[in-house]
Amino acid sequence: MGKMSDPKLFSRRFSDSACANFARFANVPVETYAELHQWTVSNPNSFWETVLTWSNIPFLGQPHSNITTQTPLWPRPNWFPTVTLNFAQIIAEFTGDTPAIIGLTESGIPTEISWTQLNHAVAQLAYHLTQKGIQPGDVIAAIAANTPETIIAFLAAAAVGATWTSVSPDSGIQFILDRFTQVNPKWIFAHTQYLFDGDHICIRDKINQVGTGLPGCLNIQTLDPTFNQIVDTTAPAPAIRFVPRPFDSPFLILYSSGTTGKPKPIVHSLGGTILQHIKEHRLQSNLGPTDRLFYMTTTSWMMWNWSVSGLLSGITIIVYDGKSSPSTIWPIVSNHSVTAFGTSAAWLQLAQKSKYQPHFSIDSPLQILFSTGGPLLREQFDYVYSCIKSNIQLSSISGGTDIVSCFVGAGPVDVTRGRIQCAGLGMALTVVDSTGNPIIDASGELICTVPFPTMPLYFLNDPDNTRYFDSYFSAVPPYWAQGDHAIKYSDASFEILGRSDTTIKRNGVRIGTSDLYSAISQLSGVIDALAIGFQRKGNDELILFVKTDPLLAPVTTLKKEIRSALTRQSVWFKPDHIVLVSDIPYTPNGKKSELLVKKMANGESVLNDALIQNPESLVEIGRFIDHLRANS
Repeated sequence: MGKMSDPKLFSRRFSDSACANFARFANVPVETYAELHQWTVSNPNSFWETVLTWSNIPFLGQPHSNITTQTPLWPRPNWFPTVTLNFAQIIAEFTGDTPAIIGLTESGIPTEISWTQLNHAVAQLAYHLTQKGIQPGDVIAAIAANTPETIIAFLAAAAVGATWTSVSPDSGIQFILDRFTQVNPKWIFAHTQYLFDGDHICIRDKINQVGTGLPGCLNIQTLDPTFNQIVDTTAPAPAIRFVPRPFDSPFLILYSSGTTGKPKPIVHSLGGTILQHIKEHRLQSNLGPTDRLFYMTTTSWMMWNWSVSGLLSGITIIVYDGKSSPSTIWPIVSNHSVTAFGTSAAWLQLAQKSKYQPHFSIDSPLQILFSTGGPLLREQFDYVYSCIKSNIQLSSISGGTDIVSCFVGAGPVDVTRGRIQCAGLGMALTVVDSTGNPIIDASGELICTVPFPTMPLYFLNDPDNTRYFDSYFSAVPPYWAQGDHAIKYSDASFEILGRSDTTIKRNGVRIGTSDLYSAISQLSGVIDALAIGFQRKGNDELILFVKTDPLLAPVTTLKKEIRSALTRQSVWFKPDHIVLVSDIPYTPNGKKSELLVKKMANGESVLNDALIQNPESLVEIGRFIDHLRANS
């Protein structure tokens, strides 16, 4: 758990930030980010209306939503009912020869697409989709790598008013069908091969099998050489008609990383996605047309959607498809003058353990580093400031698939070791105890008390909204709570401790799993870990699964070192079981599958291990759990 003595590592001045400029535009006399934030959550109607007009994006209708602090979060309120707009049309406002997208693969040869070329290609593909019968509201799916072609396909779908959903090409057949059979795509874009660790991996048979399982799909359009016959930047571009869509119309379908049954398809709105992402890029992160954003992600993760939205603000985005070793990624950041780099907390831990330390100079273009997908440990803050760059804004961000954006993250405030900088503008966040009362400097449930525009429109196949309500409003009614165990500090910074449904309770003491991981992260030989509570006689026994590297530390002594390191932190941290494994399971969204393993250990039904990206990791874990339960 955090301590108030954690040092300040980096300072950002509010007075020369985009947030300060926004406050002047809104005619709000504030001198700090905290004051601006308070205005935004006290006046949600004025704030979001101002974001819409300040952003200077093309739209039709009256920018009025009539939502106040007294508006209930449930049922979901309707935002900007008369406004229509189009995602791709906003991007078409940017023209010229500077790069909009830089695509990279393991080959190292970049593909640069200028703003003018991007608009040209989108116009051609949008015309093609229209000619093939795609209508506004149709679902277009993609089994695609993180490449410029995928982004062109996404923007063409947006231009014609379609709803987009995507998965990475390394996904298994059942993984894909579990998602796409629920959304009934009319059209699929697909890569038939991708490059990984020097190998060209052909997935043509997989694509054909997926097509067989989706009889309602009109066509599977490959993103390989035939794609260039449709998108030919040397041919004249057809006139493009951007289909205006209501602010609260379906735009993206993302998928929950649940633990049982098929994943829930979460439908997100067009306007909410646009406003939140513009706010988070331009205001929270201070990014604009002179910046280059490189977020290390796949198309299965919502951070792909978030990073592509950088185009809405004229930001050049860099996309990479290939093996993501530290010795590959850090040179990309350096060689392509990246100003904003994003990754997962798990990858930063991997980078920390590697021998590759980039040590960017204080004059390098890199200004901000984003981390998400799990709590960022204090030791990772130390790694960033000692081995990456001493004068960088390290912004741990947290929100997720549920809101396709962030609750907490970057802002023009100080960076404190182990903390998330601040709540996002317009996000009325507090932390409550088990009785629902707000608490400061103590751990509890993170809730949001005022409506925001990226609340999902609905879940598919949930006609009475029961699953929607249970997912967010059943824990702390009538407020939004998606299950984050957190601390809100007196200086308005935050710490996410993990999922509240995976908090371990030992004799009444609540333990956040991030505290356990932090305690052993520096041990040589510990690559990764996953902790769960196993219910026995009304109490949680602590089981710690540890991914090890025997070359870094002898296995014979590692368990003793782990137990000693944890016990030094707290007597409650002493594990009942330490299990050395070859891998730790992760969800497709890059988060440790703590809840799934906890359910396995406690005898709850886990129907679908395809909900994780590396199901083979469950073999050793399952073997130990079977032994434990047989002897309990």
